[in-house]
Amino acid sequence: MLDYLADYTNFHFSAEEKLQQEVGYPGLAEHQKKHVIDWLFSHIKAFDRSVAEYIFLTENPDRL
Repeated sequence: MLDYLADYTNFHFSAEEKLQQEVGYPGLAEHQKKHVIDWLFSHIKAFDRSVAEYIFLTENPDRL
């Protein structure tokens, strides 16, 4: 189970960092630091949401 969690965590972070690079997310460097410090609970709860909000706002500029 721990091997699966480690593998999934690596996959998750790699995929989302790639997405952030693709969309030009300005918080990428800070986001990467958080992967080292408090990587699972607070990461998903707070930082993943900020990426989703950024993508939504850039794709829907009339919402600004």
